[in-house]
Amino acid sequence: MKIPPMIYVWTGESMLPTLHYSRLAESTFTSGQAYKMLVAEEKEKIRRRSLEQNSQMWALLQEISTQVEHCGRHFSPDQWKVLLMHALGNEVQFLPALDNKTFVPYGGRSSHMTVGQMSELIEFIRSWGVQRGVQFSDEQGVTW
Repeated sequence: MKIPPMIYVWTGESMLPTLHYSRLAESTFTSGQAYKMLVAEEKEKIRRRSLEQNSQMWALLQEISTQVEHCGRHFSPDQWKVLLMHALGNEVQFLPALDNKTFVPYGGRSSHMTVGQMSELIEFIRSWGVQRGVQFSDEQGVTW
C-alpha cells in the first residue's frame, strides 16, 4: 500500500497533521513502521501588482503630465513613468536609437513589479508630485 504524502503544521509546540490526513497519520505512526519526514520552509507566493495599483499609478502619472513641466516641456504619462521609476532606483537603461541621435528607454516595466514594489512606486510618485505642487484630484478636500 502506497501512503500519500502528508502535510503537517507546526503549532509552536508540536507537529499536527492537517485534518484531511489526521486519521491516516494516527494509524501510520502507531503501525511500527519507520517514515522519513522532510521539513521545508514554505515560500510566500510572489504577488504581482494589482490592477487597482496599476490604475492608481496611471491616474497619478496623468496628473503629473498635465501639471509638471520638466526641462521646458510636458511629458506623457509613459515618459513620466520611466523618469520616476529611474529616479526611484529601478533599473532603466537608455539604448541609442537606430538614428544615432536619440535614446530609447529599455526596462522599467511596472507589470513585473510586486505589490510591495508598486506601493513604493506609488508613494514615491505622490511624494515627488506634492514636492512640485501637483494637486492630485483624488486628494481634493484632504490636502488642498
